[in-house]
Amino acid sequence: MEENRTEFPSSNATALVDEVESELPQLEEEDAEKIIILEDEGGKEQPEDDLDIDEVAEDAQSSEPRRVKDDAAVVLRGHTSETLAVAASPINRNILISGGMDDIGIIWDIELQTILAKVDGTKESVSTVSFSQDGNYAACGSENGAISIVFMNGSRPEPSVLEGPSDAINFFSWHPKGPVLLAGSSDTVAYMWNVVKGTFMAAFAGHEDAITCGSFTADGKLVVTASRDSSVRVWSPTSASTLLRIQLGLASLGSSFHNADIYCMAVGTADTSASMLIASGCAAGDVFVTHRESGQVVAQLPRHEGGVESIAFAPQGIQLVLLATAGADGVIRIWDMENSTERCKFLHGGVVSKVVWHPHKPLIASGSSDGTIMVWNFLSGQQACRFEGHTEFVSDVCFAGDNNFIASTSGDGTVRLFDLRKELSKA
Repeated sequence: MEENRTEFPSSNATALVDEVESELPQLEEEDAEKIIILEDEGGKEQPEDDLDIDEVAEDAQSSEPRRVKDDAAVVLRGHTSETLAVAASPINRNILISGGMDDIGIIWDIELQTILAKVDGTKESVSTVSFSQDGNYAACGSENGAISIVFMNGSRPEPSVLEGPSDAINFFSWHPKGPVLLAGSSDTVAYMWNVVKGTFMAAFAGHEDAITCGSFTADGKLVVTASRDSSVRVWSPTSASTLLRIQLGLASLGSSFHNADIYCMAVGTADTSASMLIASGCAAGDVFVTHRESGQVVAQLPRHEGGVESIAFAPQGIQLVLLATAGADGVIRIWDMENSTERCKFLHGGVVSKVVWHPHKPLIASGSSDGTIMVWNFLSGQQACRFEGHTEFVSDVCFAGDNNFIASTSGDGTVRLFDLRKELSKA
């Protein structure tokens, strides 16, 4: 990989946190909670169980591993069980973090193909990993609620542990202006910490079931969460109070909303017409786009045939207001949110676990339960390339190595890197 390796800069992180806290919006006393309750259209809907028991039993009897060709440029082996999550540093894309069912997180230098650090303080499967916006901090979240923070700038030699959650960590979100971490848990609460000081800042309590997904808004002024209780909530990060709740109920805005567990959620990209939007997908295959201030349903997009597993707005570099949705039906849909129309549709196959946008090229990558990774060109509406190599399901994907590589995790226990430049040169 021909790339100059970037050193992590030191920073006055405490000053950044103070700046972040000073810029968070102050809740006035007259700001009462606004509750948006939409019309109930029946009992909570869950996807049908299409499991073929005979087929499962037949597969279980076959002990021979699946043989596939391997397109990977690099295979990173350090985990001893299934790998579940991967993320690249936003500052030095040669630095990755991965988590697995072996109860550890691993920080890699993919240029040197070496392990920089192992994080083993969680004592349970590491299913959520993330880097802070400045690349100075890496977080590992586990199935038992433990969170370990690695100080990449060398200010502390050992990881620190953040206290609070009592059940699985389902998402991380870093504040866009400083080292403040938001995490959502299956214990129904989202938590926020000052990572530099290691201090607890707020708990966002109100959901009636596990919080599955969430994020700071792009401007950092609000917190948005979604849950298995079929609701989306918008919170004040300073008071931890609910400003807006959207869910089915007796009162009506003349629309419908999720009637099943919400699996995934995304907030609109800054400085675009989507900046005020919240998109969410549920177990029944529905996708709703709502306004973060009014709670109005802006669009109800056509259903996926199965749960919606991943959803993402296009980054600023794309310069188009697009939304990607992917589901258990193996389909990826690209939506033009200027007019809520489908721009293109791709069939990957299997259950699509993750979709991720390239930061500045017209490409989107997807990983599937069939063990493959696909790259799609959403301008031409065509498949750009297909990568094989994993022998089990793909659990997560991200762009890495100056965004010229795709990193992936899998049930086969590896982290694989696929060279996007090589494949595109063949097209």
